[in-house]
Amino acid sequence: MKKMNKKGFTLIELLAVIVVLAIIMVIATQQVNKTIKKSRGDSFYDSVQMIEKNAKILCAQSDDSSVIIGDLKEMSDISDSDYELTKGEEEHTFEVKGKGKFANMTVPSSTKSTIEINGNTATVTLEDCTFINETE
Repeated sequence: MKKMNKKGFTLIELLAVIVVLAIIMVIATQQVNKTIKKSRGDSFYDSVQMIEKNAKILCAQSDDSSVIIGDLKEMSDISDSDYELTKGEEEHTFEVKGKGKFANMTVPSSTKSTIEINGNTATVTLEDCTFINETE
C-alpha cells in the first residue's frame, strides 16, 4: 500500500491564519484613519496660518488698514469646496470654516493667541486690521 504524503495545511490552521490577519487589518485601519484625521487638522491649521499671513500683508498694503474678505479669498487661493471665509462678529476678526474634507477633523491643540479654533471653525483676530465684506 502506498503511503499518503501529508503536505499542506488543515482547515483549522488556515482559519486561524485568516482570523489573525483580520484582527491585524482592523487595528491597522483604525490607526490609518486616526492619522488621516490628524493630517487633515494639521492641513487646516496650516491653511488658517497662511490666510492670516495674507491678511496681514493686505492690511499693511491698505491705506486705512481695512481688508476686503473677497480680496483675502483671492490672494489666499483657497477652495470654496473646502473653506468658507467670512467676516467675524467683531470688526477685527475673520472666520475660516472647514467644509468638505475638513468638516470632521482633529485640530492641533497648540494655537497662537491670534487664532482660536472651535471644532472646524477658526476665528482669527488681528487688532490692527478691519475686515469688511465687499458690499459694505
